[in-house]
Amino acid sequence: MAYRARCGIDHLACNMAVPVQRMVQSARAGVAFSCDPVSHSQGEIVIEAVRGLGEALVSGAVTPDMYVVDKASLTVLERTVVEQRKELAYAAAGGLEPNAWRDLPAVQRTRPKLTDDEIVKLAEIVRQVEAYYGSPQDIEWAEAEGQFYILQSRPITTLEQAHTHA
Repeated sequence: MAYRARCGIDHLACNMAVPVQRMVQSARAGVAFSCDPVSHSQGEIVIEAVRGLGEALVSGAVTPDMYVVDKASLTVLERTVVEQRKELAYAAAGGLEPNAWRDLPAVQRTRPKLTDDEIVKLAEIVRQVEAYYGSPQDIEWAEAEGQFYILQSRPITTLEQAHTHA
């Protein structure tokens, strides 16, 4: 609405779309940046990953693994694997109950969230999303049963702030 007001577009002349999506019951989820949001390097993709639902990451409740990938070659440059003791899991009652925290088995707690092949596959998807939108993107993703899903993509706002203050 703010965008329409700023551009002088009549609110009554626009229809509003309300997407209804099935929730992805993710085994792993996270965020990915098509360029480094801290160093602003356009040549690197940064991927953060947790076990379970991505809400655990975006709320700050769980510290993610972090992977840095060279955008051109899709070579994994850095890996930071973090122990994760619990995951946020989809409610068994089909969405009628709140999502619940559950303890992870000891064997999964220190295991990397993504394999190298999965990191490369996700980085390729991130490159495609950036190419589609034509600007660096902040992407929320989820993985279920071997399939990656893009849940949301938006411009990386820290890049705009960096250019404004430069």
